[in-house]
Amino acid sequence: MVFFLLLCIVGLISIVVKIKDKRTTYFITRVNSLAAYVTLICICLFNWDVIIAKYNFKHYQTAFVHLPFMSNLSDKALPYLLITDDEVAEIEEKQLQHIPFARKGYFKEVDYQNKIALRVENFKNNCSERHWLEQVWAEKKAYKMLED
Repeated sequence: MVFFLLLCIVGLISIVVKIKDKRTTYFITRVNSLAAYVTLICICLFNWDVIIAKYNFKHYQTAFVHLPFMSNLSDKALPYLLITDDEVAEIEEKQLQHIPFARKGYFKEVDYQNKIALRVENFKNNCSERHWLEQVWAEKKAYKMLED
């Protein structure tokens, strides 16, 4: 959302400059296209799934942890999605205390831990069979973290 707002501001500024300096439509197209390209490059620099996983589990006391969404994050985030039974119980307790629409048993219903364990097993099997040209740096890092 921040990136969209940034692009809107750049677009508005380019329109003001076009009107003020009597520029062509090509000017607006060129400036806005460059801004969109640079924004896309900046967005790609971050591993958003890892950021989302870390943030959600770090702020479980005040924010709702949506486990079906968390369990579908990419394989790069698997090391950050592993939680113990004690952590599940603590997170569920905090969710019930602070979030009115949370209900007891939600964590067991979605079978989060079993789904993540199955995904980790599949990921390890697939990653070990890959040719070195098929490897992705972030997935290789996740594989090493899971092996340790």
